[in-house]
Amino acid sequence: KEVAIIGSRPTGIVAALNLIKSGIECIVIDRRRHPRFTIGESFIPAGWHLLEKLGIDKEIRKLPHTEKPGAIFVTADGRRRTKILFKDALYTPTPLAINIERSLLDEKLAAIFKENGGKIYEETTVKDIRYNGNYFELYLKGPIEKIESKFLIDASGPATFVGKRWGRKKYLPGSQKISIFAHYKGEGLFYPNGYITIAIFKDSWAWIIPLSKEKYSIGVVVEKDLFKKLVKKISKEEILDNITKIPPIEKEFHKITRTTKIYARANFSYYCTPISFKNCFLCGDAALFIDPIFSAGVCVGTHSAKIATDLVKQIITGKLSSKKASYLYEKIILGVVREFHKMINRYYDPDFRDFFLEGKGPLNIHNAVISILSGALFPKLKFSVRWRLWVLDFVVKSIHPIKPIVSRKNIPSLRDFLKF
Repeated sequence: KEVAIIGSRPTGIVAALNLIKSGIECIVIDRRRHPRFTIGESFIPAGWHLLEKLGIDKEIRKLPHTEKPGAIFVTADGRRRTKILFKDALYTPTPLAINIERSLLDEKLAAIFKENGGKIYEETTVKDIRYNGNYFELYLKGPIEKIESKFLIDASGPATFVGKRWGRKKYLPGSQKISIFAHYKGEGLFYPNGYITIAIFKDSWAWIIPLSKEKYSIGVVVEKDLFKKLVKKISKEEILDNITKIPPIEKEFHKITRTTKIYARANFSYYCTPISFKNCFLCGDAALFIDPIFSAGVCVGTHSAKIATDLVKQIITGKLSSKKASYLYEKIILGVVREFHKMINRYYDPDFRDFFLEGKGPLNIHNAVISILSGALFPKLKFSVRWRLWVLDFVVKSIHPIKPIVSRKNIPSLRDFLKF
């Protein structure tokens, strides 16, 4: 095959669709079978707009989902809150995104690829990869035993097959968190407005995502060390079920019942270096993983897949060398992720959170922040957004700490809320 793709989640399928629609032969391999439970259920506008450009948004809208016009950030005690609207951003690809159950989305994307003539080998494990200077040799366990391809797209997600296989994966210090999550059936006021809610604790944060009229994704993200201490005293079920009793959640529902088991996942930020070499491109979580606070994962994954396969097309047609394509890919993707990472670091700064929760600011600075949250970073951040963020950083670091906000002290910690 011309291109081999490891992984059939949104990143892998977007790569495959982009290739097959250009007449480039590809094959997708996945060690698991659809449908399967996972998170990453909330799109941001840039990620959703890409599916619109690929012409597959109408098929996806046929699935149960909610329209997402923005997000609500609220302290866990419910005293301070701000609502952001994507339409208020200085720049946004589209004013709306969606929330959707990932098992349904992933299965539908795989079906669309097959309908377009694509082939997916599910329950097929990659045992080894070799590169002989001209093409990749993939040795498999499953329906087929070996694939040879000129190009390789690693969209294996957190498994980071290539990164682990060739020793390229590195973890970021101080970014080790655990997420605990499940689906719930709720009767309340969240639907049909579609806003996700981020509840802010002093030492962690929780999410509530409306997936359909009665189904909700609820989870909490805590530092690894705190998680270890908590589970010694109480169960994961008790932790998460208690999250549904914090004021921002409890007051919205008449009744809420957990419908799935509790899942736990390591959210350890990492990166692979390099993320492209010798006609190989690492996309999405197979290349790097950043804190999920702003729901950027699917957006970065699908955009990196589109960019990588666009570069593959240019290599095939002789417009770019493999070396130049790798350089461009790293420049674009690492530049985008760097901006997301800066915003994540800002969020964990209490001074920035105080500014953000005010919901306003001079010079349209707040709207510049919303531009980042909408994913308006591809192929690079516009200067009109960038200079406003420079001003924001100056204000937060140099002026704001002089006048501390008393209410910050009242934000409860997860420890306090669980009486731990």
